[in-house]
Amino acid sequence: MEKIGLIFGLLFILLGLIFLTLTLINLYFNDKIKDWQSLNAKVLKSSLTEKKEEFNIDTDIYSSSTRITYEQKIEFEYDYDGEKYKSDKIYYLEFNEWFLTNNQKKELSKNYYKDKRINIYLNPKDKCKAFLIDEFPINKLIIYMTITFIAGLFFLLQEWNYF
Repeated sequence: MEKIGLIFGLLFILLGLIFLTLTLINLYFNDKIKDWQSLNAKVLKSSLTEKKEEFNIDTDIYSSSTRITYEQKIEFEYDYDGEKYKSDKIYYLEFNEWFLTNNQKKELSKNYYKDKRINIYLNPKDKCKAFLIDEFPINKLIIYMTITFIAGLFFLLQEWNYF
């Protein structure tokens, strides 16, 4: 039990390193994508599905809680070298969609409605891979990384009796 601070500290530092890695990957692709070809496309489908999740913690003390999340789907079609292609990718790196808030998903659905003409970005190495947004804002990743590093350091310093 006495090493719990060390375990939590190392776990938070590890989580911080994961966020650091995600940040560096996004910085790399944000810079690389600037040189990729932009094409015109047409939105074929745009949907925002509401999902309700109920949590029953302890009904004697708390009432049940409902969390609403949204699942977003935007499909678009583009022409490249005389052939038609379809894609539903929002970002080049799919894990970036995990960080979209419900409000951001609503805003994307509002901006990318059916039959709208849009600009998309094409992966030059694979013409079948196109996506909507060329740059992922890394602000959230930097905040998550900083918080987890600080929490990890706090637990480690507490374990080493610096507090």
